[in-house]
Amino acid sequence: MQPNDIEELGRALGARLSEYRVPRPVVLALPPGGVPIAREVALWLGAELGMVQAEGLVVEGYRGAVAETGEVELDSGDVNTGSEELLASRIIDGLSRMLLKRVRWLPGSTNPNVAGRVVILVADGLATGVRMRAALRSLRARRASHIVAVALAATEHSIASIKPLADDVVCLMTHPRLSGVGRSLKKWHRVPDEKAWRMLRPRGRTRDAAAFEMERASGSQVMQRDC
Repeated sequence: MQPNDIEELGRALGARLSEYRVPRPVVLALPPGGVPIAREVALWLGAELGMVQAEGLVVEGYRGAVAETGEVELDSGDVNTGSEELLASRIIDGLSRMLLKRVRWLPGSTNPNVAGRVVILVADGLATGVRMRAALRSLRARRASHIVAVALAATEHSIASIKPLADDVVCLMTHPRLSGVGRSLKKWHRVPDEKAWRMLRPRGRTRDAAAFEMERASGSQVMQRDC
């Protein structure tokens, strides 16, 4: 995948998600990598664009993630008495970093109200899926009515792990091993945090709407690989 394929990939996912072109859908990115794709999907669907932050946690033999709204997902290992304080400290640190990013790069922003709405959560690649799962728990807690988890590439394990938390899962490329996800995203330039946040600002979300509608109406070829 080349950097200039972002729009093509967004259209590919948008076409796969056409059934969700419903009143007031919300497309949320898992930043930073999910933002460019989510922006294209939101344009395709005519949806509100936002994001859900989630940071990874690594503490003494186990891994997990915390969403910016406080939901914690543990991927492996057990929290023992000796590591409880360290875990709490890592969670607080993660929440603080996510709040700082929002205040620094998107001042005055608020999370979209997802209650009772169709929500499409977009990531670039899923290795373990733990950050996606934390974000999905956040959306469930916020009472989204229907959640679609979306990724460009993912391991079979990560897809299986997120299915219980999402109503639907859409993935363009799945692989039995983590190395396959890495190969799929090898030429995908990782989006720096600051650039991703700029894309979420109102002026960063605009494109020529008329041109975009012409592209969508043209029925251009899209990737149709199933999960």
